[in-house]
Amino acid sequence: MRRHSGLVEYWQLEEAKHLLEELQRKVNDQQSRLGGIENTTNKIVDTVAPTIPDDKETLWREAHARMNAGKRDDARRFFGAFIQRFPQDPRAPQARLALGQSYATEGKHTQAAAEFQKVLDSYKNSPEVPEAMWLLGQSFVELKFCSDARVLLQDLERRYPRSARVKDVKVKLRELQKISRDKRLCTS
Repeated sequence: MRRHSGLVEYWQLEEAKHLLEELQRKVNDQQSRLGGIENTTNKIVDTVAPTIPDDKETLWREAHARMNAGKRDDARRFFGAFIQRFPQDPRAPQARLALGQSYATEGKHTQAAAEFQKVLDSYKNSPEVPEAMWLLGQSFVELKFCSDARVLLQDLERRYPRSARVKDVKVKLRELQKISRDKRLCTS
C-alpha cells in the first residue's frame, strides 16, 4: 500500500509540475501580449497626442514640421505649448500667426481672428503686427464684417506705410468699397 501511495504522490507531483509549467507558459504568453499591447498603445498615444518636447528649439522645429505635414491639430498643440512655455521668445508672435493661419486654412475664421488679435494685444511692438493686422482684416472679410475690416486695413495703411502689405491693403480696400453694399458679402 505504501508503494502505491508513493506512486500516487509521485504522479500528483508530476501533474502539479505539469500544471505549473502550463501556467507559466500562459503567464509568459499574456505578458508578451500585454507588452505588444503596451507598445501599440504607446504608438497610438504618440500618434493621437504626441509628446511635446521640453527643448525650445526642438519644440519650434516639431511645430513647423507638423504644420508642413498637414497635421494642424498637432501643430497647434506644439505652437500653443511654445507660446505658453516661452511667451517672451521673439518667435512667440510668429507662433500665434501660425495658429491663426492654421484655423483660417480650415475656414475657422472666428478662431483665426482671435489668434491674430492676440498678436496685436500681446506683442504690440513686434514686427509681426502689420501681418497680424492684415490677416485679421482678411478674417473679418470672411466673417462678413466689412466695416471692421475696412477700419483695420486703413489703420494698417496709416501706421505701417512701408509694410510689405500696403499694396495688398489698397487692393482690398477697393474691393471692400465695391462689395460693402451687398448683404450676402457684408453684414456690417
